[in-house]
Amino acid sequence: MKIYPLLFSIFLAASPTIFSNKSKAKSITTDTKKSIEYNFEGDKKIYFYDDHKGAIKDYTESLKFNPKNTYALFNRANSKSELKDYEGAVNDLNLLLSIDPGNGAAVYNRARANANLRRNISAIKDYSRAISKDIELQYSFFNRAILKEMIGDAQGACNDWRKGIENGNKRAKNVFAENCLPSNFAKFEVKTKNKLLMRRARERNLSGDRRGACEDYQLAKNNGYVPPKEYKLFYKVITDPYCFLRTL
Repeated sequence: MKIYPLLFSIFLAASPTIFSNKSKAKSITTDTKKSIEYNFEGDKKIYFYDDHKGAIKDYTESLKFNPKNTYALFNRANSKSELKDYEGAVNDLNLLLSIDPGNGAAVYNRARANANLRRNISAIKDYSRAISKDIELQYSFFNRAILKEMIGDAQGACNDWRKGIENGNKRAKNVFAENCLPSNFAKFEVKTKNKLLMRRARERNLSGDRRGACEDYQLAKNNGYVPPKEYKLFYKVITDPYCFLRTL
């Protein structure tokens, strides 16, 4: 999955705004030039040294001289994502999109960041926007399918994997065959529903709602859910067969 780096974006910088006041125009032009230079330094740190922390410092300096430098915002968001600061990445991309609402690459990258933050609905909306702009269709459809599976939409997931196949995603072909063929779909639908129930059960358990967690677990169990062996300790609190009795 791509993150759309914009290396050496000095060559893509917009022309400085022209003002009637010459002194003001000179100041703005100087600030714009410095903003471009710092952005370029950040690009070099990534390209030559894979130094995202150093690059973020340069992009931040770039934005001090020109807060609307969308290239610096875009690149800083990418570096934050690489360092797993997904919240910071979303914030930068939100600001970028307030300046340039039509930036499809920014929408795509925000979808990825939101997905890592488990904001599935927001990520689905962003992937849908990316798809409408023809951005990385094979990945956008594939990733949106995974998110739809996570929210319990088995049919929607299969539809997106099919679209992923049509756009050249090889992984989608294997996943579709495993889950979406008529002989497999009913089982996949139940599995998807159980995943959703167990995810909600864990969330309820963590929030202190033991009764709600047990109810969701019981529904999943009635659907044939069996926790993976390697997760037994993790699921122990909400997979006890006497869960209801202990919480009444």
